[in-house]
Amino acid sequence: MYRPLNNDDESLSHVVELNLSLQGLTQISGLEALPALRSLNAAFNKLEDDLTFATPCAATLHRLNVSHNGLISLRGAESLGALEVLKCSDNSITSLAPLARCRSLTTLWTFRNPLSRKRPVAATYAPLVALPLLTTLVSTPFDKWSEGSGDSGSDRSSSSRGAGSSSGGWRAEIIALLPQVRFISLFL
Repeated sequence: MYRPLNNDDESLSHVVELNLSLQGLTQISGLEALPALRSLNAAFNKLEDDLTFATPCAATLHRLNVSHNGLISLRGAESLGALEVLKCSDNSITSLAPLARCRSLTTLWTFRNPLSRKRPVAATYAPLVALPLLTTLVSTPFDKWSEGSGDSGSDRSSSSRGAGSSSGGWRAEIIALLPQVRFISLFL
């Protein structure tokens, strides 16, 4: 059972990794008590709204997993300047715009989010152009996952840049938009 962290507990000042996954959490507080925190796993909870709960760790947080929650926004990510890996799949996130200031981001997982709803693929992923270190993208370029289309998986593919990158208009668009990305895995 998760209990709020006590800011007076000095033993917490050396914690670098915290796993809060599968706890049924609706909110996270007290992270300011963990000044050395580098990795936070809060996957498979019931978090809603955005990432502002992580801002107390903005200077030190390198890895954040908030997949399988109820997040609707990445607001708060813009303050996570040290963030290198963000896994936010299986949420209700509609925009990547807050990530444009995460200049240290190398790996991004966003599949099964309604990102491209009523927007062209290039517009959806445009905020990532500002991320020179981004080399890995695991995403869903369309909303087929939420439409229950019964996709047989024939269009699913993992592609390293250069290997099969010309097939699929959406894949080609993302590769042209994000030349720094070396591994793209796109799920429909």
